[in-house]
Amino acid sequence: MVRNVVLCLSALMGLALPMFAAANAQGGADGWTTYLLNLRTGPGMTHAVITQLPAGTGLVFEARSADLAWLLGRTEDSAFRGWVASLYVRYRVGFRAANLPVSEETIPMTVSASAPRAGNSTSAAQVLMDIPVLPSISGRTRAIFQGSGNDAHTFIKVGDCNSENWEFLGPFDTGDYNLGPYSYLQPTVDFFRGSFSATTITAHGGFTISAVTDPTWANTGHCQPNETPLHCELRIKRPAVAVMMAGSNDVANLSTSQFEAALRQVVTATIENGTIPVLTTFTWCQSGGYNEQGLQFNLITVNIAREYDIPLINFWRAAQGLQNCGLADETHLSKPVITTTGDFNGEEQRTGFTLRNLLTLQMLDAIRTFALQ
Repeated sequence: MVRNVVLCLSALMGLALPMFAAANAQGGADGWTTYLLNLRTGPGMTHAVITQLPAGTGLVFEARSADLAWLLGRTEDSAFRGWVASLYVRYRVGFRAANLPVSEETIPMTVSASAPRAGNSTSAAQVLMDIPVLPSISGRTRAIFQGSGNDAHTFIKVGDCNSENWEFLGPFDTGDYNLGPYSYLQPTVDFFRGSFSATTITAHGGFTISAVTDPTWANTGHCQPNETPLHCELRIKRPAVAVMMAGSNDVANLSTSQFEAALRQVVTATIENGTIPVLTTFTWCQSGGYNEQGLQFNLITVNIAREYDIPLINFWRAAQGLQNCGLADETHLSKPVITTTGDFNGEEQRTGFTLRNLLTLQMLDAIRTFALQ
């Protein structure tokens, strides 16, 4: 059953502790990454990414930013040098980052002979398989919503045709569903009733993630002049939650840096509105052309969810066991032939839309329980 693969982030971090202990016993490192972490050229998320460091990578630190949010260091083997976010670092016993000198050094981008190949899709896939399908809900999630004045019973969808399509959650507004062994989700269906099939301007066929922050794509009948689709939807509906999935169209239209910048912009605007962003990795089953790009976009999605401490549905991992990874063609999710995408009596183990519906309902259920009530 899908629910059995749900792991909390704390459990995942717990599994990594022996790695830290072993490294600490060897000496040399001042700290270790606790997640897959971007190593950047400067102290801030706007600086370029040099490489990505796996969880448990040992680092020797040289300096810090004035606010202690960023640390300058090198890997123990000296293969890479750059800045990491201190929030995602575990220090050796006795080490104090505050004692490091303050620096604003910017690292020039260079190519190291020992750097992993950009096209190492096997490695990227292995990282994604280690990410929980659903996380635990942190206090940060609750804090985003509290005091916002937003409607606790409303969520919006953000994405492309796989989010705009009625098959994504629509049946739960029309009664055309069967929760089967997941009957505990009924209170959540009742709680958010009206949002499941609501028309949205932040999900549309052909959308990339950058489109929702482009006023060109706003609905002129509802939006103010120069207002983006995202800001328009947030203003009109005042939603508690925004369920997002991007990537299927982005891989052919955006670079990794463009995708990361656009997704950060969407997440930041959503949080500033007091709306909880729920990120979703997208299923990808292609080889060749855009395979590595798709995997890297999903890793970016994972990293942003961790940096902002917001909920993430790892749909990519969950869909790997479905036929054609839950896809009907190259980009569109598959759906049942006879029953509906709201039927959880086995269809969630066969079709993409049905599995995504189950995981999204489970995430909304956790958010409702721990953050909205």
